[in-house]
Amino acid sequence: MFKLKQNFSNNSYERTDSFELAISAPANEAIYPGSKDSYWSEDIKSDPELIAQAEKRLELSKKIQTLFLSAPENIQEEETVATYQELEAFIKSDPYNARLLLYLPFEMIPGPTETKSDTQLAETKNGFRDFYLEEWQKLLSQHDDRSNFSNGDIPEREIRRGSLPQVSKAAHLIPILIEKKLLSFAQVIALTENSDDSILCDSIMDTIPTLLDLRLISEDEIADLTKSPKQLLRNVGIIIQNEIKNEHLTEKNEDEVKNKNWLTELLPQANELLASIDEKAEKKLETLPASRVKWEGQQEKNKIISGYSSRLADALAKNQLNWTDFEALIKNNTQEKNSTLINLGTIQKFLENTATNNINEAQKLAIQSEPLFIAMAKNQESLVKESMESILSRLFSANIIDEEYLSKFNIPVTELGAKFSPENILNTEEFKELSQVIKKIESDPELSKQLYPISIVYGSKIKGYGAKEADLDLAFFIKPKTSSENRGEVQKSLGEVLTHEKISGTPLEFWLEESENKLKIKNHDSADKTLGNSWCTHVLFNGAWCGDKKVIQELYEKLMNPYLENNAGEAERNIWLSELERDTLQYRLMHKGYFRFQKEKNGINTKYPTEIDADSAFWDSGYRQLATKLFVEKVFIPKL
Repeated sequence: MFKLKQNFSNNSYERTDSFELAISAPANEAIYPGSKDSYWSEDIKSDPELIAQAEKRLELSKKIQTLFLSAPENIQEEETVATYQELEAFIKSDPYNARLLLYLPFEMIPGPTETKSDTQLAETKNGFRDFYLEEWQKLLSQHDDRSNFSNGDIPEREIRRGSLPQVSKAAHLIPILIEKKLLSFAQVIALTENSDDSILCDSIMDTIPTLLDLRLISEDEIADLTKSPKQLLRNVGIIIQNEIKNEHLTEKNEDEVKNKNWLTELLPQANELLASIDEKAEKKLETLPASRVKWEGQQEKNKIISGYSSRLADALAKNQLNWTDFEALIKNNTQEKNSTLINLGTIQKFLENTATNNINEAQKLAIQSEPLFIAMAKNQESLVKESMESILSRLFSANIIDEEYLSKFNIPVTELGAKFSPENILNTEEFKELSQVIKKIESDPELSKQLYPISIVYGSKIKGYGAKEADLDLAFFIKPKTSSENRGEVQKSLGEVLTHEKISGTPLEFWLEESENKLKIKNHDSADKTLGNSWCTHVLFNGAWCGDKKVIQELYEKLMNPYLENNAGEAERNIWLSELERDTLQYRLMHKGYFRFQKEKNGINTKYPTEIDADSAFWDSGYRQLATKLFVEKVFIPKL
């Protein structure tokens, strides 16, 4: 029996023999001074340059959070001045850091009112406005996969039709910058007319409907577009003019209350639509990968469920549906998955919308809803349990329910962006199973020749916002002398151990090779997602290392230390940092994780959300505050 005993002082776990199982904090957390879970070598941890870089980041993160968490009357002018000065210095310290401006809370972009004052604060803010605009203009030429900032939809390579859609995300900030009077519409048009960057021009065009919708440009300025020497601008101007003329024709007037039976017909109608998606999925499997079909199907189902939930919530708000009838609707459908998901969403939307105008009323309704949540909690479907956890967490974040309410449903408080805690995985079945896998690798003569007795656990669950039912993402290291020709054998042997311990999924493989008494990861020109490359820094730096303590220390010394040595070129280092940014801020925090636990706050409200992906958490004020903190603290590979 593989018995572990916990030592809370250093988060290590010991067996009765010499094998010591350890759990480390992610490398980019352990790099900070004073970390108790660090397996970085002593010369790295004591390096004065590293300490200086790390402390500056922590200080900046703390000051930025202070601006948001403290009441305005409690913030001293000198604190605000110092924050803007340090933010500017941070961006100047590393060319990559300018990308922080993509996430910076809009509240931190100074408005034009400071020009009326000659105080130090006004001077600092005005200086930062100029600096921001200068750095923003540099960001316009940077292109990203658009899905990184929208829904995270990256189709498998075998079904792609050409390259992934690209975006200049800095250009999508134009409505904010015009509102803040950092830009004029004339400057935006000049920027487009003078650019040969088609992705930039298309991204700028994305913003024009939103500018019109938010009354940041006039119909006269739209008319001027039709006279532009650039055909793209002329076409956009004509299209928008036509849409304005025909707008009244697209207005809808739905009046469901005319149908007396609409309530009894609603859930069967929804179930019929949801069932049709499963029927279509069978046909799609003939041409698309199963993972793709499943993802697309769930996306379609989520839209239908959300749509019906909104209709019910709206009916409750307008008293077209009384609470007694709604209670009966829930109690008659607690064992049916889709109906329960719709009903859960209805309560969430109704309470959150009520709280916008009357938080006390929302809190009373939450107490009234408790028996309904208890009834729906009896449904054991994984999607229902995940939805319940998400909705109650959102209500908690909106101060509609308290921690005691959450505890009744055995749901812990989720603190997004919190430091890694080994307890998040220590008491899970997955960790017990992984422990047995590592023990098997260490003790089996054949496996130990091929694999190191360690694994990296990474992904949303390690970060604290993964669903309870989600699997752990695992990576393993293949020893240098293992021939790639034996990959099939390695996969089979590891797969048998994982299956025996009831761990599902295919792990990521890092194949190592020796180089000048160091180790490095072999890079593969392959679409195989299970082969890790040297630029998979999101796994190496953001994952928790579990396994033999001595082996973790060895791999940190020989494999991880070189990432901090100032030998890589800027292009290679930018790839490493972009992977950290993508993993820390985008997948899946922006696309799923944030709104799973947090109510929307001050997004961008436009009738044209698809043009600038306005439904994404990217625009949410709470997300942007969190993303700024995470960028400063975790998109970090020190230069030594």
